Amino acid sequence: MLFGQLVLADTSTRQYLSDLYKTRLGIKSAVFEKSRMRQDILKAQMDVEEQAQEMALNSQEASTLRENLEKRIASLYKFRKAYPDGSLISFASGGDFLRKSYYLNYLNDQDKKLITDYKTKIGTISRQKTKIEKYQKKLSVLRVKLDKKYQSLLTEEKQQRNLIRLIRESLKP
Repeated sequence: MLFGQLVLADTSTRQYLSDLYKTRLGIKSAVFEKSRMRQDILKAQMDVEEQAQEMALNSQEASTLRENLEKRIASLYKFRKAYPDGSLISFASGGDFLRKSYYLNYLNDQDKKLITDYKTKIGTISRQKTKIEKYQKKLSVLRVKLDKKYQSLLTEEKQQRNLIRLIRESLKP
């Protein structure tokens, strides 16, 4: 019965139906895009959380390295106070001098490694902060797009309801 009415419908009704069909297609694609955007938002949120966890770990390691550096600096200061004339000169025999020189070179290398590790951790933390900021920016852009898409869907839904109302009015005898 409805089909018969549609066949007999005038041109304006057919135009309404065509517009209704286009609107429904647009809504379907918008719903799909909205779903994809939500997935992108979830992924970005997970990326932010992952980077934040890594950054917390690196911050903790950097803190430990800093504490070790501070202890090492305090130790060197005390050592310097104990041997104000220079530690290598204070030994009389050559064997003591060479052994002390070896130990000091070893400690110096360890200090350099500690400083390098600390600088590396600080650089890693800085890069992670940059990544988190990038992900948060992306997240905010995605949220804005999602809000716009939602408003667009609401507008299309309103248009579709108006088209349905117009079709029903035109089909009434």
